[in-house]
Amino acid sequence: MVLAYAELADTAAKALALLPLDDAVVDPAAELQPAAMRTLDALHLATARSMGGDLGAMLVYDTRLAEAARVAGVTVLAPGPHRSWCPPLTGAHSRASGLHRACFRSHRHRPDEDVREFVEQLLRTGLMLTDVLGLLLEELPDDEFPGENKGEVLVDMLSGTVLPAAQAAGSSTIEHCTALLGEVADSTVADLRAALDRARGGA
Repeated sequence: MVLAYAELADTAAKALALLPLDDAVVDPAAELQPAAMRTLDALHLATARSMGGDLGAMLVYDTRLAEAARVAGVTVLAPGPHRSWCPPLTGAHSRASGLHRACFRSHRHRPDEDVREFVEQLLRTGLMLTDVLGLLLEELPDDEFPGENKGEVLVDMLSGTVLPAAQAAGSSTIEHCTALLGEVADSTVADLRAALDRARGGA
């Protein structure tokens, strides 16, 4: 079992290439527009541009970084189904449109920047993991891990990947993060239900 995990990880690692973070990347990153672009996003985009014609496309799920990449002439891809808390439906979908408006009425305030950054990172990570695990499930041979649930195997592997960072953070931090994610899920469902109730009331 351990050998099978190692072989799968080795196969995935061989498909990756590391690029140096040197002056050839840092200097152009400082000149990218918009000037308010976040530092890590600028470095990400500058690294992609440094690949020149070797870059097929840049995988981006952050809307601000995606727009900056397009302006810089970089092809942007975001594999996976499009996701939106409040899809902009109109016309015959009047009830759905009411839900859409209710969602925006409920969240017109600007959240604190650290909260916004947390939510964006949460979405980026969730989308990335969903797509990566989905791709691995599709690519795994049928006879891989016989007698085991492939999804459970991949979750175990992901847990092993996360383990060093989790141990460094400490059990208390992990408990707080787990609780926070649970609160995020509960709050999201509660707000969507409230918005749906308001939309139905105004239909």
